[in-house]
Amino acid sequence: MTTVPFFRNSTTWQRVRDGVEADIARSVDKGLAVDGILVREVEEELTRRLGCAGVRLTASGSDALLVLLKQRGIGPGDEVIVPAYTFFASVAAIAHVGARPVIVDILPDRYTICPDAVRAAVTERTKAVVAVHLFTTMADMESLAALSADHGLLLIEDSAQGIGMSQRGRLAGTAARGGVFSFFPAKTVGALGDAGAVIATDERQLAEFDEILGRGEGTEPTYGCDEIQAAVVRACLPLLDEFKDKRRKLFAYYDERLRSIDGVRRLPSLGPENVGYVYVGEFDRRDELQAHLRTHGITTEIFYPLPLSRQACLADVADCTKPVPVAEEASTRVLALPLYSDLLEEEAAYVCDIVSDFYCRA
Repeated sequence: MTTVPFFRNSTTWQRVRDGVEADIARSVDKGLAVDGILVREVEEELTRRLGCAGVRLTASGSDALLVLLKQRGIGPGDEVIVPAYTFFASVAAIAHVGARPVIVDILPDRYTICPDAVRAAVTERTKAVVAVHLFTTMADMESLAALSADHGLLLIEDSAQGIGMSQRGRLAGTAARGGVFSFFPAKTVGALGDAGAVIATDERQLAEFDEILGRGEGTEPTYGCDEIQAAVVRACLPLLDEFKDKRRKLFAYYDERLRSIDGVRRLPSLGPENVGYVYVGEFDRRDELQAHLRTHGITTEIFYPLPLSRQACLADVADCTKPVPVAEEASTRVLALPLYSDLLEEEAAYVCDIVSDFYCRA
């Protein structure tokens, strides 16, 4: 039976392996396991690519968001507005610093936070808004920036999925007062394990990142990225445009094959500023389709099975009272199909054949 995993990076690994192993050997010779020479080289390369004040690598995208929240002075007594439809880390970091997440609805056409829902949720305790870029596109940063300015709020950019995306010429991670990336293996640029980055817009912010990260002389490093993950990111960064192009072609192939199937609501095709990080569609009888694909060797993922407002663990730490009908519907219909740089077109064709077979037999 043909099998198509949700993610695979073995081909990419074979391409970069020699360089990665040489870099790790170079780092080992210096005796540095965390925040060493490879970490610094990746930070310099990302800074150059983004045209920002500086970048600091962290152990994960979640840690990067935590560092950013701390640097922005968010803590107990503050409310932070966050979308209901996102990875748990977006809200967990807010709770971790002692602030209260306020969970609001998303836009139906892009799955990112709804500016009107944000405006309705602002109170005298609101300090910040977290704009999460999701799947293929950035949040509506222009509307969110104007809204934040009107209410004197901090706009924070969770661009964990956003490397390579842009909006009106502004690169993801640089469109607010600080952003973050994740280099989790399945991301457009991924490590072998976990890693992240926090992005500074000015020198003062960068210095404050260093203080939180314990990079000063005689201090103990915290949240730091290890050299092995930095070596993989360093090897893969030059391939970013190639990865984007490959994902774009596969995304377009899925669109072309699935658009005419009754029961499938596809996402809009990628615009020039978007990146096909994940291919998600809305599907009738989603759970049955997922089971059908599984029996044919195809692994899929549900992003996300519950809105954050329905996560029981947040009941006592977050404001889960706002209506989130768009997120509720998305959680019952959205399914992510395999999409990654190592995916072969014949594998994507097989996925489409099995989806078509499911709906044609109904």
